Amino acid sequence: MKELIARRELSDERSEADDWPLYKRRGLARGKKIVRTVTVKAPARNNAELPILAILARAPEKEVKTKLVLKELRTAKWFADLKEDDLAAVYEKSQKNLFDSIVKYSKKQLVLKGQVYPIGENCEFGKWKIAELGLERVRCEGAYWNPSYTRRTAIMLESGEKVSRQQ
Repeated sequence: MKELIARRELSDERSEADDWPLYKRRGLARGKKIVRTVTVKAPARNNAELPILAILARAPEKEVKTKLVLKELRTAKWFADLKEDDLAAVYEKSQKNLFDSIVKYSKKQLVLKGQVYPIGENCEFGKWKIAELGLERVRCEGAYWNPSYTRRTAIMLESGEKVSRQQ
């Protein structure tokens, strides 16, 4: 491996693919994706906290699977101004869903605040469970929540023909 790296560093040759971003190279290799850069609307960083707590508070056992929380938050009830493109956008480098990442970040912040249980004795992996502090916050602030949004640059991955390098 070290020899390969050393040869690469000594070589003055560069392939045409080196000039392309990684996601476009992946798209070319598979021939399945068309990539376009877009500006999308996304929930503000901590704006998903109260909806998460409200969903968990309504659950019979005060815990819900991650997949179901994300599915519920994608409905028009919580973030009505988000369109399908906004929900389908992914980060350029990691190619992870932008909306899901923001929601999971909000959950992480709720764990740090003690409003949602971390994985352990009180909560099993793959489920989110509300703590007493979270229930109290929903009772106090739940009626006053309004969605707020930010603009983010992301990419859209679409099915289609191979992307041509000659543009």
